[in-house]
Amino acid sequence: MRPWLFLMAFILHSGYGQIAWLQVYGGTNDDEFTSIDVQNGVLALGGITESWGAGAQDGWLLGIDPISGTINWSKTWGYSTDEWIYDVAVHQNGTIVYSGEGFFNGWNNAFLAGLDVTGNLLWTRLLPYGLAEDVWHIFLDRFQGDTLVVWGDIDAVFFWDIGVWDGYYFKITTSGTVVNQYLYGGVFSNEGIHDMVWQPNQTRYLLNWSFNIGAGSSDFLLAKVDGAGVPVWQRTYGTGATEVPWAVFVYSDYLLLVGWMDPGYVGNRDILVMRVDTLGNFLWGMVYGTLNNEQINSAHRMDDGTIVLAGWTTTDNGDEDAMLIFLDSLGRFRKAVAVGDVGDERFVDVAVEGVSVYAAGWTTSWGSLGRDGLVVRTDTSGYIPCYWREIIVDSALYFPIVLNQSLFNVSRGWNEVIGPDVLDATPQNVFSCISLSQDPLVFLTAELEINNSVELSWVPYVTYDDIEIWTVKRGKDSNSLEEITTLSGDALRWTDTDLPNAPEVYYQIVGYTSSGQVVSNIAKVEINRSASWVWIKYSSTLIKVPYDPQYPMDIFDASGRKVLSWQGQPFSTIIIGNNIPNGIYLIVNGHKQSRINLSQ
Repeated sequence: MRPWLFLMAFILHSGYGQIAWLQVYGGTNDDEFTSIDVQNGVLALGGITESWGAGAQDGWLLGIDPISGTINWSKTWGYSTDEWIYDVAVHQNGTIVYSGEGFFNGWNNAFLAGLDVTGNLLWTRLLPYGLAEDVWHIFLDRFQGDTLVVWGDIDAVFFWDIGVWDGYYFKITTSGTVVNQYLYGGVFSNEGIHDMVWQPNQTRYLLNWSFNIGAGSSDFLLAKVDGAGVPVWQRTYGTGATEVPWAVFVYSDYLLLVGWMDPGYVGNRDILVMRVDTLGNFLWGMVYGTLNNEQINSAHRMDDGTIVLAGWTTTDNGDEDAMLIFLDSLGRFRKAVAVGDVGDERFVDVAVEGVSVYAAGWTTSWGSLGRDGLVVRTDTSGYIPCYWREIIVDSALYFPIVLNQSLFNVSRGWNEVIGPDVLDATPQNVFSCISLSQDPLVFLTAELEINNSVELSWVPYVTYDDIEIWTVKRGKDSNSLEEITTLSGDALRWTDTDLPNAPEVYYQIVGYTSSGQVVSNIAKVEINRSASWVWIKYSSTLIKVPYDPQYPMDIFDASGRKVLSWQGQPFSTIIIGNNIPNGIYLIVNGHKQSRINLSQ
């Protein structure tokens, strides 16, 4: 192995306010990231490397600066056999815990390793000893003090499990002590836990993949288990397709389930989102995708309740591009972006801190001849400064078959065995591309709304608590910007309802502090005043909507249900009536997507 690291970086914003970059890390052989987490400014990555370590493949542990992406430390974990890192969790006290799998003592064993904030090994565990199993995820339970929740699936070849494949979960402290060990599964079926939420009242929701007991070859299996470990209810959700769950999110009166299905309703493989109530009753489902393949491998809930999904999409020529999808707190589509070049790229995990979104995976387009670790930093806009594009996504309603199930949740225990030490992997920064200092410290977006207004929204990349006012500048080109209004310092959104008579309009935001100013990028909006349109009549309301006759117009209510699909002559009147309980919420026409609020 040749111990050097290839690093390629594209950074948008300079100084402390850097927010959007793409970086590639790797050596002369195949290397990839499988996991990422960030907490209190500590960003840790986990993966698989063939460029360093004691064996052909070893677990790769990496700490980087979350602002710039520069490497803080790099380690490998493993024996002369093959080992893989599957997940990483950063505790708020700085402890970093990795999970993975390796071939130890004649069996494939799950392992856990705890490191400090500088990458020094604190403890290791192999568990359970003498059995074959896989650990897929670590969930950091911030409600339970210093404990993490670990879950996965197990194929125990002796007496330890219930059926063939079962889900198992437990808690572990940041010092490596294992507590509350459970198995979950059925005698004649296969299950594996893909996500879970352990609530402060000790009840937990388990989201499993399940074979042999649902409507298809693989279904979503959701179970609620009480504090004593007794299942309260269990449901499978599926059709005749293969449905693979990846994440569950708990809200006050409903849960969101996220995964993918194959074949899909839109393309060959699509993203699947379901909403169920707290009793497991199905409420709503939607499939999102293109005519090609889309798959997610990770999901994260942000502070405002919105969801970001990480995965990959295929292009028309068959290449794979890494993909992020943003959903609102009800599971409705907001935006999808992809990043990629001549090779293949995938995001495998995603993490969020504040307004920063971090996604990790691998690439074959940049770096060495094989795979290299890929990391991007963006925000809720999904903007990435290079090789970036927005994806036009279609949708279709989803109605699964819901079945009650009776599976077991039993307490089990195992031995804890000390695992191998970590080895240093000495990286070298052989390539770096950093933007110039005049890059903006405020990122501005401008979108033309359905009523011929322009909505501006902006994100400051440096925290300026003393911003006194924002000024909005507008012009018919980038050289003729003039101030049109001023806003308070806490404003982050404004709508321009009095547009000039021009084919395109340019905007810029300037924030003024007691010591200076911060300036945004210039955002352009194209205004096609000659475009065709139709009238939509809902109840007693009549609105004028831009219309492209080469695409059908789909109208959705506030719950995401499609109430009408229409295609006809421009300048027509579409009568909806007044019998939509939730009112019109979304109108989709080709690549145009407009959100309106028409309620009775």
